[in-house]
Amino acid sequence: ATVQKFHAQAGQIVVMDPHTGEILAMANYPAFAPDDPRPAGDEPSRRNRAVTDVFEPGSIFKPVVWASLTEMKAASPTEKIDTTTAGYYRFDFGRTLRDAHACGLIDWDTVLIKSSNIGMARVAMRVTPQQLHDAVARFGFGSPTHAGLPGEVRPPSEMLQQERERAREHTRNTGHNHYRGWSLPPGGITLEGFE
Repeated sequence: ATVQKFHAQAGQIVVMDPHTGEILAMANYPAFAPDDPRPAGDEPSRRNRAVTDVFEPGSIFKPVVWASLTEMKAASPTEKIDTTTAGYYRFDFGRTLRDAHACGLIDWDTVLIKSSNIGMARVAMRVTPQQLHDAVARFGFGSPTHAGLPGEVRPPSEMLQQERERAREHTRNTGHNHYRGWSLPPGGITLEGFE
């Protein structure tokens, strides 16, 4: 229903146990049935897109970035971050970033609570792309899930290098959303090793 409501070409959902990483349910639209071969030319319906396709996680990735930046001491939970009262911010390199609602001067914790693109990007600019990449990798992003599902994609090393280059530019432009298509680690995301 959601795919049709938003006129999307496809949709996927994966329901996982957050404590164990166990996959409880998985569905694709258009439907995927490995025992129901489709005619040639209908490749999107002949794969489990929830496993094989690369996707951009969007705002659900902000807690990972926030935790990484906090762990690196790029901001403290009570530090005030200027997210502007206008609801948009133009970076020196020309990119304009917007928040759904103008928040003004808010503390770092509230940047996450309000999902402020501006606040997240302004603090992300305090660290290098490599530092942020390494911190996010410690959460397990970019590692195989070992879920045993055929077709799981993991970027090869040259794709990772391209992604890092793209991430540098994308971070400068938006400050977020540059870990596309990386898998979650077994057992889900944990804060182990982060203080």
